[in-house]
Amino acid sequence: GSDTSSQGNAGQVTINADVVSLADFSGLSSNATKDSTGNAGQIMLNVGSLSLSNYSGFSTNTEGSGSGGAINITAANTIALEHSGISATSKGSGNAGQLNVTAGNVSLTNSAFDSGSSGEGNAGQINVDAGSISLTDRSTFSSSTSGQGKGGLVSITANSVDITSSA
Repeated sequence: GSDTSSQGNAGQVTINADVVSLADFSGLSSNATKDSTGNAGQIMLNVGSLSLSNYSGFSTNTEGSGSGGAINITAANTIALEHSGISATSKGSGNAGQLNVTAGNVSLTNSAFDSGSSGEGNAGQINVDAGSISLTDRSTFSSSTSGQGKGGLVSITANSVDITSSA
């Protein structure tokens, strides 16, 4: 991952691969810490398929005045999350980053795409564009706030959407 704790920006993290699979509490993050004025870095994935399982994920976060980094994922085939998440958050005055996801198929089981703010900053927008989307077992796409900031827009474009089992 990449972090900043001062004026400078955290670096961008880019992964280009046919298959990316994370499991068992593994993850990748970019953060701007509490006293920083710099921005968290972006996370960019260009993959054939992405699999996250057992509490794994990608995240960007700002706790300072800088913006949180965007998370941009393009998968030619499938994005599958099971008990995992992708999140962009703000706990400070900076705005959370956007989540932009493009894939052939997106499948979430007890998982989430989340952008949230618990501070003065706004939550980020979530954009999902896929051939098919399946949300199962309490899975969500959520942009919310519990602080002074505003929630962001959630935009979903798909040929089919299936929501089952208390999603």
